[in-house]
Amino acid sequence: MKIIIKKSDLKKEISKFKMATQKATLTILKCVLMESENNTVRISVTDLEKAVSVNIPCETHKAGSLVIDFNRLKPIVENIPSDTITFENVGEKVKVSGGSFESVLENGGTKEDFPIIPTSDKAKQIFTIPALTLKDIVRKVGHSASTQEVRYVLNGVLFHNDNGLKVVATDGRRIAIAYLKSVTTNENNLKMILPFKSLKYICGLIDKDNDIIFSINTHPALDKSNLFIRQGRTVFASRLIDGNFPSYKNVIPEKINHTVEIPVKKLCDISNRMVKICKDTKIKIHTTKNNIDFVYEDEKETTKENLKVAYAGDDFSFKINMEYLRDVVSCFKDGDVKMKVVNDINPVVFEKEIYKYIIIPIRA
Repeated sequence: MKIIIKKSDLKKEISKFKMATQKATLTILKCVLMESENNTVRISVTDLEKAVSVNIPCETHKAGSLVIDFNRLKPIVENIPSDTITFENVGEKVKVSGGSFESVLENGGTKEDFPIIPTSDKAKQIFTIPALTLKDIVRKVGHSASTQEVRYVLNGVLFHNDNGLKVVATDGRRIAIAYLKSVTTNENNLKMILPFKSLKYICGLIDKDNDIIFSINTHPALDKSNLFIRQGRTVFASRLIDGNFPSYKNVIPEKINHTVEIPVKKLCDISNRMVKICKDTKIKIHTTKNNIDFVYEDEKETTKENLKVAYAGDDFSFKINMEYLRDVVSCFKDGDVKMKVVNDINPVVFEKEIYKYIIIPIRA
């Protein structure tokens, strides 16, 4: 293979291949695969769970492929004294040159050695979502996904259609839901679980200005285990989680006895203080007329903070993990969050904008 690429084009995309440096145990996973034909080079990297491919314009002097260590490629791309970079196979080596610079590097392997990169050529587009919306959802829902390996399905985020698109995460003790009524899907009974780690990684790389296209293989003869997320000339592929997501709707209480609107900023400040100061995150929330008390109490000490609110209903109280509440309110900057309560044992609901959070109270 021999190609010439604009340095600016490659430099713009180089950060998308950083997974090659993250805890790769196999040498080949520390490399990028470059495949060129018809004046386009496809550069790919994978960690076996997810993959990134970027198509970049180039001058193809000889079609083919090469594999190169990312940690050797990155400093060359960033520092080479030329507006263009030439890549070519020279025997068992790879030559990278530009202007007065030339470096002959060890070949990282062959295309046949490299793991198979899933392709989206025949994938069906299922929905489109603005990049900023996706980033916001991942930040405001993802904290409820489990980080433990006991139930792998809880490490994922559920995408499913329900009169719009719903995005759900749960660790079994709390649930976070984003409801996008305006997003329509092109797949009936859509239900897919994407690993949160993959989703977070992808959101860290996408541009904020362009829409994101989600696609899956639907043909019976094609592999359905991957989801494809496309933005411009970049395609992210992630393996989907195979399993049954919990029936989260059964946990959401239908009848609400108490509703209180609480200023987000004040609630965020209080939850931060209680988590940092108290010995335990199990905090009692006691609500009376125009008043909420947040109380931590054990055999040796009592910590309490008061918040004035507009509430004229009956008194109620429950105990909650304050760290979970902090995760919720820290996602927002201003406005009010609605706290909806049945009693001291049923799940507590917090609502704001398109988001709904359900937290299981702690039994006294």
